[in-house]
Amino acid sequence: RIAAGTGVLLATAPGAGGSGAAMITPVIMFDEYAREFFFAGAAAGGIAAPAALNLVAATTRLLERPLDEAMAVKRLVGAPDDQTFVEDGMAADVLAGLRGQGQAVRVVPSLGRVAAINCVASIPDNPETCVAVTDPRGAGLALVAE
Repeated sequence: RIAAGTGVLLATAPGAGGSGAAMITPVIMFDEYAREFFFAGAAAGGIAAPAALNLVAATTRLLERPLDEAMAVKRLVGAPDDQTFVEDGMAADVLAGLRGQGQAVRVVPSLGRVAAINCVASIPDNPETCVAVTDPRGAGLALVAE
């Protein structure tokens, strides 16, 4: 399937068995009054997807870190039964803090996959400030074209 008039090949919706379309998390940040766009992202990866995308967005927009740095931040996600899944390489003090709160910590290779576009200024006025990045945990493609 090709998006009409764009030449962009659209992916099919993820399959059944816990990986359906509900497991994809999209976000668009747009100032509706100024009519300016400044961030968009999508994540996949089950229950970790929303947490992964929120971490990337918050690190980029609130902490004003470059998007590639935000993508590299180690992730964690809590489960309802006092378990917290953390990525391998998480800081020791974070692990100790979680265990000190009674969390059963489960170390996993990675949590979620994110692709995002961030515009330090905004578009349409400042397109040169936009950067697109895919998660180093996956094998995606990101680019900005004029």
